[in-house]
Amino acid sequence: MCKRFVVVYEAPADFATATELADRELAAACRLNDVQQLETLRPWAGEEFVRNASDVVGDSRSARSTGLRVHGHFDGQPGLPDAKAARCAIAYVLRTLDPVAAIVLVRDADHQTERRQGLEQARRELPSLPIAIGLAVPCGKHGPLRI
Repeated sequence: MCKRFVVVYEAPADFATATELADRELAAACRLNDVQQLETLRPWAGEEFVRNASDVVGDSRSARSTGLRVHGHFDGQPGLPDAKAARCAIAYVLRTLDPVAAIVLVRDADHQTERRQGLEQARRELPSLPIAIGLAVPCGKHGPLRI
């Protein structure tokens, strides 16, 4: 049975990087010799869908037009950076693409150290759904990025 995986991202390069890294890990976990074999096991949600999801997350008017109403507190605490946007993205994905096996949220850190914690606040709300976080953090002024 095919499992649908969704990546919510900022830029097309983020989608390409996240799906390639995830495919490598899935191939290793499934002991596949050829990553191409994964195509029969899991489709990634189409880039057009994810672009729409990113638009909804980035524009509160678009979110309202889909009927999404999300709030910014998590367990009684205010949401940290990106927590509300991640909650909105997760809600949009689940409303639009059912069933979903897993979601990958990919963001740039943009020198906001609390961004990962904000994404984790949103992830904790759905412990039954695998939600991975990919956060691009510069290692140095011109060094490589970690995800």
